[in-house]
Amino acid sequence: MIWNHVLQATFGYLACDALQWSRSGILLCALVTSALQGIDTFRFYKGLRNRFASDFVAVEDGRFAAFQRESLYKFGQLFVFKVLWYGGISMAVATIAR
Repeated sequence: MIWNHVLQATFGYLACDALQWSRSGILLCALVTSALQGIDTFRFYKGLRNRFASDFVAVEDGRFAAFQRESLYKFGQLFVFKVLWYGGISMAVATIAR
């Protein structure tokens, strides 16, 4: 979690000239943040999925099936929230650095 904050703040600092409060600056921020947070969200999903899949009791109780059924909805919401939150951090750092 701290790593994501540091990574996005570094991106905001290094790209402060490109991250303006305009359409192109916001789209650039959303694109880079989506790539970075998409990788992180996929890593988090894979870790949870492997934990459920390796637990025999979770497979027997149906918790693994419930996780598979609800994961697209929950991780989609998590991804959107992370893009908004960390994109805001990048834009704020870029504004301060300018």
